[in-house]
Amino acid sequence: MNILSLLEHKRLYHGDDWMNPSTISEICGGHGIRCSPTTVGLTLKRWRTAGIVDEHSSGLTNTYKYRFNLD
Repeated sequence: MNILSLLEHKRLYHGDDWMNPSTISEICGGHGIRCSPTTVGLTLKRWRTAGIVDEHSSGLTNTYKYRFNLD
């Protein structure tokens, strides 16, 4: 849930920011929550399937960015 609240905060207060799993993992680690970028990515892919987050690929292999879906 911390990941989801982070994405929601970034979308509501900082515009239309896309975040990659590595950045999310670093921010969570700074707040004492341990999670690897792989764990974050797998969680976000499940939420993408459910329609909670949007996914964007930059065309490179395994380089996805995510944002909270306000709809």
